[in-house]
Amino acid sequence: VTRRDHSGENPVERARLDLRNAVARDAAGRARDAVTLLSNIVREDKGPVAAEATYRLVQLQRREGLITLAQAIDRLEQLAVSRRGDEMELKTLRLLGQYSIENGYYRRAFQVMRVAEQVNPKSSTSRQMTEEMQSAFSQIFLDKKNSDLSPVQALSLYYDYRELTPSGRRGDAMVRKLADRLVDVDLLPQAA
Repeated sequence: VTRRDHSGENPVERARLDLRNAVARDAAGRARDAVTLLSNIVREDKGPVAAEATYRLVQLQRREGLITLAQAIDRLEQLAVSRRGDEMELKTLRLLGQYSIENGYYRRAFQVMRVAEQVNPKSSTSRQMTEEMQSAFSQIFLDKKNSDLSPVQALSLYYDYRELTPSGRRGDAMVRKLADRLVDVDLLPQAA
């Protein structure tokens, strides 16, 4: 990737331009060029621009198979710690929650959701994340995913995040399935 001469520009403005160019190259199917540009922005560390570049870089590298899911989660955790109180933190937390669910780290995903709600509960990003986590919570108990968790782990997860239980029939079905699993392993008081 060749970079234009931006010597007369402000370094932050140059980083913003490179970020836009990286997004354009990715959209044009030139993901490797976009990775190079984003990596340069991250390395130069120009504050908020570098944070957005890191966020986009992790997504792009993950999509292209350049990093593992665990590496993506680690990088997003680092980014979330370095960005506090802005929309970029919320976007980072949302992606971290999605990747955590994908990796089977349910408790981490739900903890991240709570952090996002504390940062800004009125943000559309926080609301979207809460909806996604409610859906994931239901799927854990209603779909085959729940076989990954022992009955005790499922019970613990349910008690810690029961506010995510959907209302109505879906919520009732979820509680019944959990109770059935507990009965199967002779945890009768908890099933009741």
